[in-house]
Amino acid sequence: MPACKGTGMRAGIFRLLLCIFLAVLCLPAGCVIAPEADGGGTEVAAGAEAGGGDEARNGAPETDVFTLPGLGRAFIFATPDPVIYWNEQPEGCKVQAQAALTESFEKPDIVFDAETQGAFIKLELNMDESSALFLRARRLPPFGGAEDWTPVVRISYKPLVIRMKSLGGYEMAVFEVTNELAAELINRLLPGGELIASADMIQGKDGTPYLGFGELNYGFQFGLDLRAGGPGEFVLEPRAERGEHPVVGFSWYGAAFICDSLSRMFGFKPAYTHIQSGAAADIQADGFRLPREAEWEYAARGPDSHKYPGGAPALNSSAANFLRSGDPFETRGGNPSAAGGPTTPVDFYDGGQKKGYKTANGVSHAGLYDMLGNVWEWCDDYFEEESAAGKAVDEEQPDGDVPAGEAGRLRVVRGTAWNTHRADVSFASRGFYKAGGFSYSLGLRLARTPKPDPKAGPYPALQGEESH
Repeated sequence: MPACKGTGMRAGIFRLLLCIFLAVLCLPAGCVIAPEADGGGTEVAAGAEAGGGDEARNGAPETDVFTLPGLGRAFIFATPDPVIYWNEQPEGCKVQAQAALTESFEKPDIVFDAETQGAFIKLELNMDESSALFLRARRLPPFGGAEDWTPVVRISYKPLVIRMKSLGGYEMAVFEVTNELAAELINRLLPGGELIASADMIQGKDGTPYLGFGELNYGFQFGLDLRAGGPGEFVLEPRAERGEHPVVGFSWYGAAFICDSLSRMFGFKPAYTHIQSGAAADIQADGFRLPREAEWEYAARGPDSHKYPGGAPALNSSAANFLRSGDPFETRGGNPSAAGGPTTPVDFYDGGQKKGYKTANGVSHAGLYDMLGNVWEWCDDYFEEESAAGKAVDEEQPDGDVPAGEAGRLRVVRGTAWNTHRADVSFASRGFYKAGGFSYSLGLRLARTPKPDPKAGPYPALQGEESH
């Protein structure tokens, strides 16, 4: 009968509308259903209208657009099968990653295609140094469809050696970061577009100061030169005979950026998520980071709280580079870099004969070089003036040369430097510097918290008898 037919149809429509309403309620935050541009099927996009491209759409914040952070347009890994990380996604959303031989991602050219519900995926690519692949990824929300692919990243592989020393629950680098290593890292990163280079500075995409050239907030850059390459391109080069000297001129933010970039190169989880905020490193992540002050202290002084290398009762001027220590790189008066210094090579104080100069063994309790003298080293910690005594690095620094706000907050530095007076040189000395400032007596040393599972085995890209 007509009446019965009409009732059944209305009931069916009601049930359909109810199902649609409940399905929309169950969508994860940030996911909306939108028609594909050609009108066929459905696509689930994060905060986006159909056919949108790479921008944030429909009023949604740009941060909701899925990206592969830190890789830029091109990235050179230091391991042939890296792990890549991204921010946690809404519950139920999968991520699909593909690698291909060509940028067009034609089906025969795809060499890797996998999905995961986690915040990372291992790219089982077995790359060699001649490899050049293309990488992209996208979110696959739980109700079908898919979002736009991320911009394509050109990826390749080139090995890199970082010598680390295990100290139980954490590791620290045997040497301070050198000019050669800093140049290698920056040159790997510049083509990807994650950095902005100018004649006097390298900055992050957001303008955060990373590395200074020429005149710094205090002193000048004597280890690196930024030279023009092709049109709109720059190349960073160590100055002659300074490749193995410690790098100077990095801000705290630049040091944290180097740590995160190295983490991505080795396939570790980055320890810093919002560098410009100044937030401390996530020590649960296995990526590179700056050492916490307590970690630095133990690596330098050991359980017996040594003040000097080897537990000596007094400072030996042949075991560390400080003001008027008499090393062959030191200049008395005038330009401090005239004799090839004022820094010394990172492996200089090993007890051997160098340039006609007999060195003493200057390694720390943990077997790390230059924990005393040469350059101060950034720590992860804020400097709290009321917590302990400390001394400003380069006290003559004009305050007006450093940005206010977060960039002006003080961070702990340890280890003393080539321009520290003898009376102040000991493992116990503490200093501080503004996070956004550049100094010619301040560098960095890497630390990390390795994965606790011994069955995982050593990471092959981290080499050296001290590490594994």
